[in-house]
Amino acid sequence: MALEQGARARRHRINEVALRLFAQQGYDAVSLQDVAKAAEISIDELVEQAHTKEYLILGESAQGPLWILDRFEQLPPDTDVLQGLKDVFIERIGLFPEEHMRLWRSAVRTAPAELQQFVALGVIERSALVGMVADRMGLESSADPRPSALVSAVIGAVGEAYEIWLHGQSDRDLLDLTQESLARLPD
Repeated sequence: MALEQGARARRHRINEVALRLFAQQGYDAVSLQDVAKAAEISIDELVEQAHTKEYLILGESAQGPLWILDRFEQLPPDTDVLQGLKDVFIERIGLFPEEHMRLWRSAVRTAPAELQQFVALGVIERSALVGMVADRMGLESSADPRPSALVSAVIGAVGEAYEIWLHGQSDRDLLDLTQESLARLPD
């Protein structure tokens, strides 16, 4: 347990150093060697921890889809499906302190467009979530479009909040924008 916490803290520190460098110098201008030097670790340790520059900028957001599936599955069976979906996405975003989110946004704005794109769930994870929603609704997802429509609506609302937060002129935090966007979905 202590080893795992130490490794997590080390990854977090390396990620914070990388994000600061990306935000200050631009994603393309920063090399893995620059990150290793600033983090005061060897390049081998950096590659072991992060593998790629893309991983450094995506960080824990790369784990989001699996976290969302796991958390949705843990909801009590009597949870309203739409509210449960909304709550899971809000909870996920709320895991990250606002200071970290602002740093991440500054870094991501310097990255290539493909790394800026909002991807709440990959195709496989989205399909799994649609299946979970269908099961909770007592429907067959291959015969009824409602489970997919619910998942699409929630992901769309979260994605719009993300786009405004990342590219817009608003100083509001992502959590507030997401809550507002999800609240506007019909029940």
